[in-house]
Amino acid sequence: MGFLDVFKKKSTTKQPNTGNYQTTQAPREFAQDTSKEDLQIRVSEDKKYLEIKYYKPRVWQPKANDRKTVDYDTTKLLMEREPYAIAGEQVYNCLISWYLNGGAVMMEFNPQEQYEQILTTLDMQEMMENKDYCKYAMQKLLDRERVMGYLERGISKETPEEKWCGNYVGGVRQRPDGKFEKRFNERVGKVVHSAPYTKNWRDKKIAEKEEKEEKKKQFLHKEIQKKEEELRYLKQRQDEAR
Repeated sequence: MGFLDVFKKKSTTKQPNTGNYQTTQAPREFAQDTSKEDLQIRVSEDKKYLEIKYYKPRVWQPKANDRKTVDYDTTKLLMEREPYAIAGEQVYNCLISWYLNGGAVMMEFNPQEQYEQILTTLDMQEMMENKDYCKYAMQKLLDRERVMGYLERGISKETPEEKWCGNYVGGVRQRPDGKFEKRFNERVGKVVHSAPYTKNWRDKKIAEKEEKEEKKKQFLHKEIQKKEEELRYLKQRQDEAR
């Protein structure tokens, strides 16, 4: 039994119509014209996920430390097609990754496969049929800095009154004037916050964070040792030359 199975929707709910979307083992490559944005939507081979890829050319800023400068141009979302019922909302379990389209893959690290697990209250039908809704979700709601900020706070914050809870990142709604905006359902957030699923998720993320920090320390220690050995070697050569 998975962490989220306690929320599994038991009533029969009409599944979104995905008949117009290609079900293929591998999605097509992005268009060669990388100066234009591109949106791809398909259903996975096992029909479990709706897979969405959104590409937008990066806008380079003159300052390297400018917050608007991003090191990715592609957002990939795997959205489970079967929702969970939480606090009267349909909540979707998702996997998300961010990477450079056509970027080099070094050794065993492939950023396309480095996923974060999130929960959203996005409307799947809108994600498939409304490109403006989908693009807003992929660019604004699922912005990497925003999502990672929520996940970081979800790990460290323990107060359910806070407006961030576990790995729930919200959804998107359309305002009366036709524009879209991010939406966070606090009732969903509070339920997710206190769920056993979230405790397991939080423990896992904390363990991963500690492991990453330990590896970083070990790497820095090896680099320092390497530099010290180089300095000793140079000093020895200088002494021999005298």
